[in-house]
Formats: sequence, structure tokens, C-alpha cells
Amino acid sequence: MRHPPDRRPPAPSIVCRCLCGQLATVHSEAGRWFCAEHLPTRAPVPPPVARPPARIRPDGGRQLELPLP
Repeated sequence: MRHPPDRRPPAPSIVCRCLCGQLATVHSEAGRWFCAEHLPTRAPVPPPVARPPARIRPDGGRQLELPLP
């Protein structure tokens, strides 16, 4: 049975096993099959790093305040 290229089959056409040996039923983003317990997930995106506040120089330009070492 062929599937259109824009749709993936709901299950593999052959029996796939997870690395632990269980029946693989979940398809990962990378294209591999895993059991539900071992499906890899992406790490959460870290929050953006806050920049130090800017202060105005006497000549009107801006300069970032950098912490002293």
C-alpha cells in the first residue's frame, strides 16, 4: 500500500523495535521509531539573556554598562 508523499503512514509497514526491545509505535522528528517511554524530546529553549541597562554618555551616545571582572 503506497501513501501520498505528504502523508506518513500511521504505523510502520514492518515490525519495528525500540532500542529497549519493546514494540515501537511512536515516530520521532528524526524519522526513527521508538516506544512511547523512550521517545526523545527536544530540550526546552533557554530564556533570553537579559542585556545590561544602557546609560547615556556625556557626549549623547549610549554605552552599555559592563560588569567589572
